Amino acid sequence: MRIGDDIECEGLSGQVEHISIRDTLLRKRSGELILNPDSFIFKKLVKILTDRYLRRISIFVGVAYGEDDRDAARNVIMEAILSVEKWNQMRAVDVFARDLNSSSIVFLVRWWADNIPKDKHQYRDEAIAAIKRALDATGIEILFPYRTLTVKESLTIRNYTGPEGENSA
Repeated sequence: MRIGDDIECEGLSGQVEHISIRDTLLRKRSGELILNPDSFIFKKLVKILTDRYLRRISIFVGVAYGEDDRDAARNVIMEAILSVEKWNQMRAVDVFARDLNSSSIVFLVRWWADNIPKDKHQYRDEAIAAIKRALDATGIEILFPYRTLTVKESLTIRNYTGPEGENSA
């Protein structure tokens, strides 16, 4: 690792500001400066997040089972990502059906963007907004979990008298 690299190590993350023979100074995204003994850093797994100029970003998108054409949903998601300016056009965008969830088909959406750690949230935000707009425009439903209750016996609904004597259904 070098000064200026963004790293993660055992729950700590930030930009390396100084490396000495005894310790390493790490600036967290929230502004705090962390003094890490080198014995801690060099005995633990360290991820160097800025080793390459590109970073792959991934999100999951759930589409309702009731949608007739899964390939159409995949294409809409793909076109939405391609419309966002923050993806690197030298690398492919991937949209894979990942899981059959309890109420939706989950797509894994991956694309490459410039490796600027502080902008990762903005990249994801723009992609999610583009996907939501595109799915809404084509009438493809993004699902949240539905629950269906099945009762074996018939139910009787009675009026309830609240604490102040009000009737509530």
